[in-house]
Amino acid sequence: MPVVFFILYAIAVWIAVFLIRRRWIALITLALSLAPIGGFSHVCVLFLPFAQSEPAETWLYYVALAYAVVILCVGLVIALRPPRLPPGHCHRCRYDLSGIAGTVCPECGAAIDTSTGAGATAPLDSEHKVKPAAT
Repeated sequence: MPVVFFILYAIAVWIAVFLIRRRWIALITLALSLAPIGGFSHVCVLFLPFAQSEPAETWLYYVALAYAVVILCVGLVIALRPPRLPPGHCHRCRYDLSGIAGTVCPECGAAIDTSTGAGATAPLDSEHKVKPAAT
């Protein structure tokens, strides 16, 4: 049962970071979420009875460090992900395509999908222009 706590803690941190992603407070929250991990592992080393035949209790710090690295790496990926684009924006340059009559994004030149109104559905060549359709 105690193992579930570690999974739930990681999920709670990641949900909190997801809700405030792309802001400085998300990175601060992520950094502060590592403090309980260090504190908990230190308390365990101080107060858990270790037998003399067991190896030094520093292994517990390594386990806590690995756990913290996993939380930090996944949390950074979540915190730095851009928010979803509202409908009608170019997927390549995020330009608002509402009211655009053409079939090409005026900002980056990506093809506009007429069914969704979103750009960058066609692959682009090295000059960032729409590749001609294969015949």
